[in-house]
Amino acid sequence: MNAMKKKLFVYMVLLAGLLVLAGAMGLFLLGRFYDARRETYTTLDLQMAFFEKEITSQFENAAAMGIQMSGKMKSLIDGELAKKNIGFDDLNDSEEEISALEDSMFEPLRQFLLESGCSGAFVILDTTVNRSASETGDSRSGLYLELGGNSGPEDILLYRGSSAIGKSHGVYPHRKWRLEFRTNSFPGYKEALSVSPLPPERSYRFSGPSVLPGTSEKAVFLTVPISGGSGKTVGVCGFEINESLFKKMHAQSSSLTRLLCLLDMDGGVTIAPEQTLSSGIFGGYYEAPDEELTAAEFSGGLSSFTGEKNTYIGIRRTTVLSPSNPNVLLAVMIPKADYRATVRRNAATIIIFVLLLGFFAVTISMYFSRKYLSPIMKEISEAKAEQEAAKEEALRAKNEKEAAQAEAEKAKAEQTAAQAEAERAKHDFERVAPKAREEIDSDSFEIFKENLKKLTPKESEIFGLYLGNHTTQEILDAEGFTVNALKYHNKNIYSKLGVTSKKELLKYITLLQHGY
Repeated sequence: MNAMKKKLFVYMVLLAGLLVLAGAMGLFLLGRFYDARRETYTTLDLQMAFFEKEITSQFENAAAMGIQMSGKMKSLIDGELAKKNIGFDDLNDSEEEISALEDSMFEPLRQFLLESGCSGAFVILDTTVNRSASETGDSRSGLYLELGGNSGPEDILLYRGSSAIGKSHGVYPHRKWRLEFRTNSFPGYKEALSVSPLPPERSYRFSGPSVLPGTSEKAVFLTVPISGGSGKTVGVCGFEINESLFKKMHAQSSSLTRLLCLLDMDGGVTIAPEQTLSSGIFGGYYEAPDEELTAAEFSGGLSSFTGEKNTYIGIRRTTVLSPSNPNVLLAVMIPKADYRATVRRNAATIIIFVLLLGFFAVTISMYFSRKYLSPIMKEISEAKAEQEAAKEEALRAKNEKEAAQAEAEKAKAEQTAAQAEAERAKHDFERVAPKAREEIDSDSFEIFKENLKKLTPKESEIFGLYLGNHTTQEILDAEGFTVNALKYHNKNIYSKLGVTSKKELLKYITLLQHGY
């Protein structure tokens, strides 16, 4: 029994180990140690890391190129003015001098544009070819080069500046070309000129998205002040990053079906479409929001972005693009319907896994039961049956022993009673024997003794039992007779011995026992 208990214990430990191993492997393979919120957060956090890295890289590169360009343009302006021995203010109303300065800046500006990874580059000088003709006083000279749809060196257009100079460098005017800038509508120009003169690395800024006159899409503008020889700010240079380029450069590789990445230069709780640039999944379609989205905490590090028509679930993070842009907001998000689908999919996966684990547990339990437990239980049942049989046999033996003892005691009692009766009969016979001898006919007694030879072996055996003072019951037990069978033999004995009754037979037997 102890061996079977040990064997059963070993099998149960093995079964438990297999079930635990199956559960651990299932959780590991399915990756369901966390819920849908954490899965969504992990995926979007990874997308945010890529998006933030790309944004930071692009804008830092643009800032570094803008600072270099500011220094380059300062050198060109100072050199041109020194060559002609004039001051910067002498450029006003001098188309010839301004054109010469623009011509010297054209190729460096084009080279900066091609190396910057931006969609446009510009230089705005705080001067004009015809100050008196400017109705609002905001017309300023300069150059603005913009990449066309193919973004190649041969696809550069002249948005602002002298068309003659542009053509001389193989660049043709934009369809909305103008000679000079309208600085009232140019993002960041006034802010750059209004600040106290600072080194370019401390005074550059990125504007919020805006649409330039004659163009059809939003763009973010980097503006860097250009200092003159006297330390005065004489202009602004910088780069344009338009929405088409932003979508192209920041499209994400992702396992998600739909993804929306936003750059919000305002950095507030409310994300307005006019203040954002957006991108989606690489090679896929995405729909940029055309409504204000209000950000709020959702759960597990996630935020909700709610509009009148759509709701998104995602992650938001602030970053610093320049000393003047400390709280720019980055957001990556998916439609809330996709999040709910993930919740349902995870729940279904967990349910299926639990069902499979249950099926595995039942199957392996049945296998162990048939292979190992059933034989053990059978052995236990057989051992138990043997124990019960042994108990019953012992009880039966005990009962038989007790019955035998009772029978022996009864026989002993009967024997004692028979002996007592024999002693009494002997006493009585000794007392009455002389009288009985006188009462019995001697001739009949002699015939009785003579006829004993005529008895059959069975009749002689029965007579011997009577002669031994056995009771009728003892004769029945000894011979295995029925009462009727004994009567039959007694009748034959009476007839052969010439007696008429058992009483007379016993008288003759008594005389024989006493030697008569």
